[in-house]
Amino acid sequence: MKLKILLAAGAMISLAACQAVQGPLSAVGQMASAVISPADDAPAATVDPALFAPDVIAAQPQDFLVVTVNAAGLNEMARLQQRSGLHETYLTQSGFQFTLNQGMLLSSRGFGDDLVTTGAIDPEALLSAIRSGTGQVTRIVERLNAQSQIESQNFTCTFTIAGEEEVALALSTLAATRVNERCSGAQMIFDNIYWLDQQQKIAASRQYVSPSVAYLRFNRL
Repeated sequence: MKLKILLAAGAMISLAACQAVQGPLSAVGQMASAVISPADDAPAATVDPALFAPDVIAAQPQDFLVVTVNAAGLNEMARLQQRSGLHETYLTQSGFQFTLNQGMLLSSRGFGDDLVTTGAIDPEALLSAIRSGTGQVTRIVERLNAQSQIESQNFTCTFTIAGEEEVALALSTLAATRVNERCSGAQMIFDNIYWLDQQQKIAASRQYVSPSVAYLRFNRL
C-alpha cells in the first residue's frame, strides 16, 4: 500500500509537466490511471472504467474531482453522478459515493463507517461562515454506528481565515484563501479546511467523515 501511495503521489506531482509536454489529454489520461486500491475490506460497487476514460475527462473536466481518503488508501478520480438542485453526488473509480452542497460535504456511502448526513441548523449560515472565514455555527453530524443505528452529535464550529495559500490542483495551481473550521463536541474535536477561489467557491477542501474514515479531501481539476 505504501508503494502504491508513493507511485500515485509521483504521478500526481508530474501532471503539470506532462500537460506542458504532451497536452491536456495525455495529462488527464495519466491522472485517470493513477488509482490506489481501497482497503481490502471496504465495500465498493463495480464501476465501468469507460466513465473515467481520458477523452471523457478532457471533454467535461468540470464534472470530475480528485479525491483522497488516507484511511482507506484512496487517491483517485470522482465523477459527477447526479445533480439535484444544489446537491451533487459523485462516484469514485473504486465505487465509493459522496454528496456535496456547493462544495460542503453532506454524506458518504461505501466507506463502511459512513456519514449519513452533516450540516448546520442554518445551512445558509454555514456557507456564509465558510466564505467569510468568520463566525460560529452549530453543526449536526449523523452517522451509522456498528449496530447500523443512526447516531447524532452536535458540534459548535468556529471559522477563521488562515491566509492566502497556493494550492496544487490536479492540472494547475491556485492562489486560494484558506479557511479553517474547528468543531468541538461533547466527545471529540475535528478540523475542516477549505480553500476558496476568487469567486469564494470551494476549489479544494478536507472535510470530516467519521472516526475510522477520518477526512475526505477533494480538489477540482
